[in-house]
Amino acid sequence: MLGMIQKTLESLEAEEFSLSKVMPRVIRLAEQSRDAFNYLVFKYVSKNANNGTPSAEIRAAMVVAEKRGIKGSEFENLKKDALAKAITLRRVHSIRDANLEEIKGEQVVAYSISELENHIRILKDRIMNNKEINRYKLFDENHYSAYTTTYHNIKDYVRSYLVDIEMEWLGIQEQKLEEMKIQAHKLGEMINQAHKKEETKMNNNNVFIIHGHNEARWRQLASLLKDEFNLNPIVLSEVESEGMTIIEKFEKYAKECSYAFALITADDTVVKNDVTYLQARPNVIFEIGWFYGQLGRKRVCIIVEEGASVPSDLDGIMQLRYRNSLDDVFRQIQKELRASELI
Repeated sequence: MLGMIQKTLESLEAEEFSLSKVMPRVIRLAEQSRDAFNYLVFKYVSKNANNGTPSAEIRAAMVVAEKRGIKGSEFENLKKDALAKAITLRRVHSIRDANLEEIKGEQVVAYSISELENHIRILKDRIMNNKEINRYKLFDENHYSAYTTTYHNIKDYVRSYLVDIEMEWLGIQEQKLEEMKIQAHKLGEMINQAHKKEETKMNNNNVFIIHGHNEARWRQLASLLKDEFNLNPIVLSEVESEGMTIIEKFEKYAKECSYAFALITADDTVVKNDVTYLQARPNVIFEIGWFYGQLGRKRVCIIVEEGASVPSDLDGIMQLRYRNSLDDVFRQIQKELRASELI
């Protein structure tokens, strides 16, 4: 299965319009992983939203969900959440009608993935061939922007999903948090030893953002670092892969950074000894360990969402806590950056 995941990732990055080719494999991976939520999300975005979802596919999703013990009303709620996610991926904020009048409210692009690819190609050709600035070209450009936004939203989501399950199969995303902490610590120590004789560039303005599934928070942090402090935020999903595996890509861009912020958000629900708590994604713990070994704890800052659990092994690293927004810890972030002489 790991080979299939990596091959699918390679195919996804191989060309501009690759989603229609890789989506059947992505759906199979979600099915094999017993991930009913993403199985439905991928089914919904693959087809034209106006045509609905065939009952046979809903039944197939029910079978996937039942393997995880999800039945009845719980499955119905999961189905609603998956549909809501698919709609979010299709949503665009500005689209105009044939008279170039802006259609009020947020709009949803209903096309299937293959239809989207076809429309984007056609619009791109028409825009390139139309040398005059007229309402037809402006109409085409507006719709081209809307369709490409939707297409890349879906593609980014698929990429993120594939990276998550690749890390899971590589042993990075272990079920036991204790094993993850040991692996992260050992890896950090190994990297620290391997690089202790190298001259570390500590004065650049590259800041790595470690994050889980809360996209709103990492985008807010990236905007804050760039706009308020004139720093260069590095988010792994936003930079080019250049044919590298996810581990190679992480090491390449992480080595170029002189500071790291880790966003610990309530992404995963864990039950241990009849106690339920929320914790960050395992990749977040792994990447904290890497930077801890590479840069030292003074150049790693953990920002914790209220309600999220933090492993006790990370107590020695600076932690900032917020309730509603990163605005709650703006002054503290500024203080940490000044202490590290980044601003």
